[in-house]
This record gives sequence, structure tokens and C-alpha cells, in this order.
Amino acid sequence: MSPATATVSAHAGFGDGLEAAWKKAQPRLPGSDWMHPVRAEALARVIRQGLPGRRQEWWKYADLASMRTAAPP
Repeated sequence: MSPATATVSAHAGFGDGLEAAWKKAQPRLPGSDWMHPVRAEALARVIRQGLPGRRQEWWKYADLASMRTAAPP
């Protein structure tokens, strides 16, 4: 199993909660109409790939553990 596959399968419930929070917050987000598809694609990418981990070079020193458990705004 690759690290990317492990990330997605380990956080399958994370995507469901994130998508629910997105649907609730979307009407209140600032920006023009062109921004909605950009945000939707970014959300789909996070759900598909999961949050980055320390094994990924660009995110090696970032601690994103709090984002996995934080309540949506």
C-alpha cells in the first residue's frame, strides 16, 4: 500500500465530515462566482488525497494533526 493510499483509507471519515462542513459554509464564503469551482476542486483534491503528512517533502515540518480533529468553523 502506498503512502497516498494509506492516507486516504485512514481518513475516509474525514472526507465525509469535511464535505458536510463545506456544504454548510459555502453560502457564507466570500468571493465571486468564479471562486466556487476553484474551491470545489480544492476540496475534492483534499478528500481524494487526504491531508499531507510528514513523509511528503513539502509538508515535512508542518503539523496538520490538529486539522484532522478540529471542529469546522
